[in-house]
Amino acid sequence: MDDADEDIEKALNDDTIAKAEREELRRIMAEEKITLLEEQELSQLSEIDALTGSPLPHDVLLFAVPVCAPYNALNGYKYRVKLTPGTQRKGKAAKTAIAQFQRAADSSQREKDLIKAIPEMDLIQQMKASVKLSAPNLEKAKQQSRKKPTK
Repeated sequence: MDDADEDIEKALNDDTIAKAEREELRRIMAEEKITLLEEQELSQLSEIDALTGSPLPHDVLLFAVPVCAPYNALNGYKYRVKLTPGTQRKGKAAKTAIAQFQRAADSSQREKDLIKAIPEMDLIQQMKASVKLSAPNLEKAKQQSRKKPTK
């Protein structure tokens, strides 16, 4: 073992580096307003607590779950459409919502794949009778799809 290897090994075993790293981590977490859960709090969490409505880029996404809730309750959700009583059939509304989510510019390919993988019946079961779908840029997207030339 040469001197460089010994120095690296000594640095890795040195507690001062670990302390500096822990302090840096605490500082970053304080800036981001992140708090760690206590051991007792962690033991009380269930699988439902792992679900999120707005995934972060570093999150590992396993599946997508359709949710029907008051629109205000979904403010933090990345993908949402507003359902109101109307004349559109549930199947058509479900397909329109999926198409709207697929067109989202800030979507990763994984998110698009997971949304596409949701069974249509799961979407339909979340909706009440006949609906009207509302979403930002929904009308604009419909008009653009009508204007596309067919070859």
